[in-house]
Amino acid sequence: MESDYNYISEKGDKPRERLIQDELKISEERFRGAFEYSAIGMAIVSPQGRWIKVNKRLCDFTGCTKDELYAITFQDITHPDDLEADLLLLRELVAGKREYYQIEKRYFHKDGSIVWGLLNVSLVRDEEGNVLHFVSQIEDITDRKIVEEAYKESEQRWQFALEGSGDGIWDWNVQTGEVFYSAQCKAMLGFTENEMGNSCTEWDKRVHPDDKDRYFADMHAHFMGKTTIYTNEHRVMCKDGSYKWVLDRGKVISWTEDGKPLRVLGTHADISEAKEKEIQLKQTLDIISEQNKRLTNFAHIVSHNLRTHTGNLEMLLYIIDETKTEEEKQELMEHLKKVSAQLSETMQHLNDVISIQANIKKQRTVLYLREYIHKATEAMAGEIGLHKALIINNVPAEVTINYSPAYLESILLNCLSNAIKYRHPNRLPVVEVSYHEEGGRKVLEITDNGIGINLARYGQKLFGMYNTFHGNADAKGVGLFITKNQVEAMGGKIEVISEVDKGATFKIFLS
Repeated sequence: MESDYNYISEKGDKPRERLIQDELKISEERFRGAFEYSAIGMAIVSPQGRWIKVNKRLCDFTGCTKDELYAITFQDITHPDDLEADLLLLRELVAGKREYYQIEKRYFHKDGSIVWGLLNVSLVRDEEGNVLHFVSQIEDITDRKIVEEAYKESEQRWQFALEGSGDGIWDWNVQTGEVFYSAQCKAMLGFTENEMGNSCTEWDKRVHPDDKDRYFADMHAHFMGKTTIYTNEHRVMCKDGSYKWVLDRGKVISWTEDGKPLRVLGTHADISEAKEKEIQLKQTLDIISEQNKRLTNFAHIVSHNLRTHTGNLEMLLYIIDETKTEEEKQELMEHLKKVSAQLSETMQHLNDVISIQANIKKQRTVLYLREYIHKATEAMAGEIGLHKALIINNVPAEVTINYSPAYLESILLNCLSNAIKYRHPNRLPVVEVSYHEEGGRKVLEITDNGIGINLARYGQKLFGMYNTFHGNADAKGVGLFITKNQVEAMGGKIEVISEVDKGATFKIFLS
């Protein structure tokens, strides 16, 4: 009686062995069809590397016929630079260290060209664990590798062009805050590849405190679409603690769906040398400007100061001619001598200005302020007497300033003569000179009761060259211009407080 193993109990059924054979045959045919007509190259390879079975796609990939492949090993058509890596993985597969492996490798085509394949390898063992053969799948990735190589070459050329010019590259993912800094970016600050992280704060925290506001503002303006390209010059701290000037440029190259910047690509260029030259040029221009200002001031001092003295001389001579008594003439002659002496002193000061061509500090000397105010009033004695002006000197006798004698004399003469020149027609001129300290600075105040100045109308032009405001025929429009430049040349400033018809106060910060 046949066993249940060989037959199925129902009548007409095939023996089980036959059924198994049929299923194996069907399975083999399916495998053969799948193997032969696969979209990728497939092969069965012996443990020695010989091709046992290959499909049409593999033949197309290598350019060889099946018989030509069967006559060689896979090692024969593998690029020598990729062979050792392939064999190492193969040995690990045989040793049971991995179940399969995948590798991108180059093969020699029959026509001599090189083709790229993505190789996947697994193995089949017998019941005793011995290797029967390898099953290889080879996908043709030549086109992809050509594109990748072209992109890589293009990127290398771009990288070489940028870094050859000294520029570093940064690539910022705004959403994650991660930034790729090229080797040149890091080297620019004295860092090696591994000494600088990939956070945007790595650069931000090194920006000079005085430059940060503008740095962030320019980036924000670009994010808001106000500029097509982000550009900013700032100082950044190097590894050794020193600062370098960097020209930072970038552009948003991708945005999120809600319109926020996603990725920003940019460059860093070291412009320290150019900045140093720019600073040196500015310093040179400042020196030239200062020298020109001093030259202009000197010319104005010569013109204005000498005109003041000669005017007083002429006025005293006129009064002397008109005076009838000898006693009055004698008194006026004494004034004439004083004015003459003041003129000689002024000429000496002007000579001092000419002889000193270096730093303005060399023109400074310790001066008693009250004494110089007194000298100025003596120099203007004729004008003061003619207009019956009252000059009140409230400056304490002990007050001293470190100042240029020529400049101080010019400032006082300008301010006092203006106070008398722009006197009020309905009252005698009174000029009060006082001194105080404000915020640690020495301040001289000259207050008059004249016609005053309409600051709302003329405030912006008050210290301009050749600007006049009252229609006075004697006005030249240079006095206040001279005064302002002289005060600023000595490191001070001048301010005006005035009300029309009530007078004006000039605050001169001497230090």
